[in-house]
Amino acid sequence: MAKKARLTRRLKRQYQAVLKLDAYHWMYPCPGWRANPRYFNQQTRSGYDPAWGAWAFAKEWQNRQDVNIKRLQRIVIKSGNPYVAYAFARDVKEANVNRLQRLVIYSGDPDIMRIFANNIRGANQYLLNSLADVAEIMVAW
Repeated sequence: MAKKARLTRRLKRQYQAVLKLDAYHWMYPCPGWRANPRYFNQQTRSGYDPAWGAWAFAKEWQNRQDVNIKRLQRIVIKSGNPYVAYAFARDVKEANVNRLQRLVIYSGDPDIMRIFANNIRGANQYLLNSLADVAEIMVAW
């Protein structure tokens, strides 16, 4: 088995900033950060969501030796954002699908529950689809 590569000094600084929830000045604010760098250079600290930064860093550098996926996943779970949880489960190989699924269930959003159930390997499809039906009925009331 090949040994994983280590993070460079620059990436270690970025990683520490992501872990401290202070990476708004690095290029990890939210999805599409590579697509339009001029927009993200104008991002202010108040517009930065640390969970998207953790997702982006984990997605890009998950195969490196020094990256702790569990710590980055903890940032995503603490954010309470089900869309980041879905993206993290979809893009990161070592993600704990059950913990991220729990976050999606607690959100109460039937759309993201169905998306998560249909697209994530290891998700409990029956539970998520059933709870999505219940959530839609509750909204209709």
